[in-house]
Amino acid sequence: MFALKKSRVMRLFSRSGSELSPAAAAAGFLAPHANAWQRFAIRPPILDARHPTGLGEVTPMTIQYFAESNPSTHSLPRSRATKAGDFVFVSGQVARHADGSIVVGDIEAHTRQTLKNVADVLALAGCTLEDVVKVTIWLEDARDFDAFNRVYGAFFPENKPARSTLQGNNMVGTKIEIEAVAYRP
Repeated sequence: MFALKKSRVMRLFSRSGSELSPAAAAAGFLAPHANAWQRFAIRPPILDARHPTGLGEVTPMTIQYFAESNPSTHSLPRSRATKAGDFVFVSGQVARHADGSIVVGDIEAHTRQTLKNVADVLALAGCTLEDVVKVTIWLEDARDFDAFNRVYGAFFPENKPARSTLQGNNMVGTKIEIEAVAYRP
């Protein structure tokens, strides 16, 4: 029932400018199953499996890693950022000075330094805060949200990237951590 006749297969190969002799094996699965959805659904699928889409030329993607500027102050096995194609993924940044010391101060001071660190990492990849499309933020104390938000708003006055803000547990020595995704074609 599901097998294609040899003569039909030969006609298909011939129409496409090929022949059957180099074929080691052939199986015809697409046609018999093309309308299998009718047994289970009232409406047809949005994309018909018989008409593949999006099969254009595949472009290789370059991936670049940006190492810690001072590995002796950072013991985590990570990159500061990874650039994949036109996207830049910034690892979680905290309120740390270049020498590795943590900022002393309130949530506003921590937020300023953390966002400065995000901007510095973005610059390594040729981006700015204006290129940021998504941020994820962890606050040690959710009650700091309003003060944090005032400083955050000053760094993103025009473009407002998508954002998730969560309360982080077990944050050691810092009041905030921010990771970001930027896009620059």
